[in-house]
Amino acid sequence: TPNGGAVSVTLGRVGVTDSIIITVSDTGIGICENDIPLVLAPFGQVDSAYSRRFEGTGLGLPLSKELAER
Repeated sequence: TPNGGAVSVTLGRVGVTDSIIITVSDTGIGICENDIPLVLAPFGQVDSAYSRRFEGTGLGLPLSKELAER
């Protein structure tokens, strides 16, 4: 999320179970729905090395997903 953007985290319960839902949203560049499986895979990136406009290794979302699932 660029300077001046926002990141929000919310928690909620699922029905009457002990499960919770964690929702994280931001005002970043966005991800097309069809690209979500790719960006959740380790080192997965939508842009190729030649057309990349943004920095990163492709590990942030996969690591966050893994930690949340554990």
